[in-house]
Amino acid sequence: MNIALNTVNYTANYVRGYTYTNQDYVKRYPMIEIIYECDMEDFKLNTPIAVSLEQDYNDWAAYDSITGIYSFGDTQEEAKKNFCYAMEDVYKFLLDDVRHLTPLNKNTLNYLEKILSRK
Repeated sequence: MNIALNTVNYTANYVRGYTYTNQDYVKRYPMIEIIYECDMEDFKLNTPIAVSLEQDYNDWAAYDSITGIYSFGDTQEEAKKNFCYAMEDVYKFLLDDVRHLTPLNKNTLNYLEKILSRK
C-alpha cells in the first residue's frame, strides 16, 4: 500500500507577525487595560473597570471577565468605546427585565449597579 504524502510550506502563511492556517491563527496574548471614563448616553462610570484587550487578525476585542460583556473594534480605542456602549445596553436590558433574571444575570446587575450611575 502506497500513501501519497504532500509537503506544505507553512512559512507562506506568516503575515505581519501571525502564523495562521485556513482554520486558525496564533493570537497575541491579551492585555489588561483600565477604562476610567465611558462615553455613555444615560449612565456614567463611577469606578474604573479592567478589560482584556486581544487582537484578532483584523480587529480588537475588549472583554470583561466579571460580566462577560465584550465588544469589537478596528482599534484598541474603538473596542473600548464599543465596550462602554455594550455595557450600557446590557445594564438597561437587565434593569428592564429585573423580575425575570437568572442568578447569573442578577450578579451581573448587582455588579453594574455598583460601578454605574445615572447621569
